[in-house]
Amino acid sequence: MASQKVVSITYTDLGGNTTERSIEIRSADDERFSAICHVSHAPRTFRFDRVSAVKSDTGQPIDRDTWIKTVSGNDIPYREPTRKRPVETDGRVSVLFTGLGNALKPYAISLAEEHDLRVVQKSVSARLGFLVTGPTAGPSKVAKAKEQGVQIISYEAFLMLLETGELDIE
Repeated sequence: MASQKVVSITYTDLGGNTTERSIEIRSADDERFSAICHVSHAPRTFRFDRVSAVKSDTGQPIDRDTWIKTVSGNDIPYREPTRKRPVETDGRVSVLFTGLGNALKPYAISLAEEHDLRVVQKSVSARLGFLVTGPTAGPSKVAKAKEQGVQIISYEAFLMLLETGELDIE
């Protein structure tokens, strides 16, 4: 991978929210890159296909495709992620919460709805995008999610998903 200098990217997360972020690249493959995000002051994972613009640390525009090839180290264009989330008929990814308690669950639901995720209230099915678990997650829901091949994530991973559009896959 080339230099690890600071750049600004325009990034659209899973919920369709577009932000400009100052980042410092740490590692990359041909789908994603890890960087220190100067907005959240934390390491984050981003997808190349969600980057719409790149600027140098001085604010000069950088050709996006050339930047992606330089960062990924590949002469071929980036590829779209191989793992896709199930999408409902309305075009949204669905999410179900379990084990968050009466205080946290309404907040989690409102966050999901703000990010245009479809909140499922009760049942696990193969069309579910994510089962978000808290400390008292229902064992039957977790077992059914595993059986159906649904990705199970913690509440903390859910928050990262909303912020960056990606899960930390390391």
